[in-house]
Amino acid sequence: MAPRPAIAVCTSTAQRTALLDAKYEIRQVLDRYREKYRISARLTNEAMWGYVDDLLSDFFYEKEEELKAELEADIERENQRP
Repeated sequence: MAPRPAIAVCTSTAQRTALLDAKYEIRQVLDRYREKYRISARLTNEAMWGYVDDLLSDFFYEKEEELKAELEADIERENQRP
């Protein structure tokens, strides 16, 4: 398996939207627990930047690679036309 990028790079608008929606929903959950258990905002931000970004990168990586391969194949086919 090829190494994945440190930050998810989405190749489609739908995937980018899904990634942002997932981050938003996860942040809402973390904020609820932060308030309930008086956890600092700094720790919540570190969790988002350190873990959640990596988790979502892993989650979307395979689909992202499939889309990239399809785009590259389409470009190659177009370049081979007379």
